Amino acid sequence: KQWEWIRKNPFGNVQYPQKPEPRTRALSLSECALFLNGAKESDSLYLYTYLLLLLLTAARPREMANLQLHEINFEKRWLEFRRTKNGKIRIVPLAKQAYSLLVDHCAQHIQQASPYTTARLDKVAKGIFVFPSLDGTQGRNFTTACETLRKRVGLEDFQIRDLRRTAATGLALLGVPVKVAQEMLDHSDPKLTMNIYQSIEREHVREGAQKWEDAIRL
Repeated sequence: KQWEWIRKNPFGNVQYPQKPEPRTRALSLSECALFLNGAKESDSLYLYTYLLLLLLTAARPREMANLQLHEINFEKRWLEFRRTKNGKIRIVPLAKQAYSLLVDHCAQHIQQASPYTTARLDKVAKGIFVFPSLDGTQGRNFTTACETLRKRVGLEDFQIRDLRRTAATGLALLGVPVKVAQEMLDHSDPKLTMNIYQSIEREHVREGAQKWEDAIRL
């Protein structure tokens, strides 16, 4: 009593707001083509290369936008993201198209990348952004350009981060093992990857049920 402690929690009956449902939006192949073809015609510098690399690598938008030249290992063909969501460095191997796209981009737009085919992480100056802002002091912000593109091509309910889910959905449809997809997506919790895979599996079950229904229709 002398401390005048409150015996009953005044917030005990307060209900926490419900968490919003996680986004499930993923682009179809036709929507991907529409979006990327529109990016080719955009006035925004680097936009097409940036978006295609996001789709091919399943990288987070901010990771790719802040990528620096010394974080590309051209010899081993991987990216070394150092400014990540969890603060840990992660290695992203590049498949053929992603690697060629990045090599061409660096050769064309980044003078310091030459000779890029022999560039080593410890020999390239730091602070050179692969997708630089206008003054070159930071990574480029593509938010406005992506929103402008979305409106121009007529995509509904789309956010730039949905490209990661699009890539994850593609991996699931192609039968890539969950563990491989988890590593590629940098999911610390395997449940995040499994949720995507299970949603795809449910759709396959639905398709199977429809085929069976069509087969026995009387």
